[in-house]
Amino acid sequence: MKDLPSNVILTEVGLRDGLQNLSETIPTSIKIGILSQLVNAGFQRIQICAFVSPAIVPQMADADQLCQALHSLRASQTVFSALALNLKGIDRAFDCGIQQIDISISADPVHSKKNTGMDLDSARKSMKKMIQRARSYNMTIFAGIQCAFGSPFNKNIPDQQIYDMTCEILQENVHAFGLFDTSGMATPSRVKKNLDLLLPITEKLPFFFHFHDTNGFGDVNLLTAINYGINRFDTSFGGLGGCPFIPNARGNIATEHIALLMKDLGIETGLDISIVHACSHTVVNYINQ
Repeated sequence: MKDLPSNVILTEVGLRDGLQNLSETIPTSIKIGILSQLVNAGFQRIQICAFVSPAIVPQMADADQLCQALHSLRASQTVFSALALNLKGIDRAFDCGIQQIDISISADPVHSKKNTGMDLDSARKSMKKMIQRARSYNMTIFAGIQCAFGSPFNKNIPDQQIYDMTCEILQENVHAFGLFDTSGMATPSRVKKNLDLLLPITEKLPFFFHFHDTNGFGDVNLLTAINYGINRFDTSFGGLGGCPFIPNARGNIATEHIALLMKDLGIETGLDISIVHACSHTVVNYINQ
C-alpha cells in the first residue's frame, strides 16, 4: 500500500452513464444546462455522451447537439470526452470535435454480445482497430475493460483473461487504463487482487476505476484503490447510472458522496459539491414533474 494521494480526480459520467438507463428521455436543453453547471463545479474531466445507436440507447440520440454546445465552454479548463464502442463511434466523435475518447471492451462474452453485438474475439480485434483509429486522429485515449469483476451472466472472469486483455490494450499505447465494475460485483479483495496483478505492467500509466454500487461496496472499493495510490475515478451525480444490458443494474458511485468522503480524508477534489447536488435535483425534478 502507498500513502494516500493528496488529490483525487473525479470524472463526471452522469450525462452519459447516469442518464442512459432512464426510461424517460431528458431534453437536450436540460443536459446542456447541467453540462454548464458541471463545468462551474470544477470538474477536470466530464464524459458528456456516447456515440452509439439511438435506436438502442435513445438517451444518447442528441450526442451531436451536446458536442455543438461545447463551443461556448471551450474557454474552461475542463476536458470533455465521449464513449465509443465501435469504429463508427470513433469517427462520429472526431467529426464532432471530441479530443478525448473513452473506449472499453467487455471481459464477459455474453455482455459483449448484448452491449456491442460482437463476440469476445471480435470485440478484442475491434478494440485494437478503434484505438488505432483514435490515434490516427490524435485523440487522447482512455481505454479499459468492462465487467472486469464479473457479470450476472459470468460471475467469475479468469484473472489470466483480464491480464491478457490488459496487455493487448497497453500494446496500443493508450493514455490511461481503467477497470469497469459494470455490474457492481467488485469487492475490496478483488480490487486488491486486480491491482496486484496489473500495476506491475501498467507502471506509470494513469490507472482509473469505474465502480457501480449494486451491492453497496462502491465506497469501500474506492478506498481500497486509494490505498494503492490510485487517484482517478468515474462518478455520477446523484449516483445515477447503470448498463441497459445488465438486469437490475444499479447506479455509479455518487459524485457528491465521494467528494464529501474525500474532504473528510483531507483529499482535494476541487469540486463545489453544492453545484453537483443541484445537477442531481435538476434530473430528479424533471422526472418527477
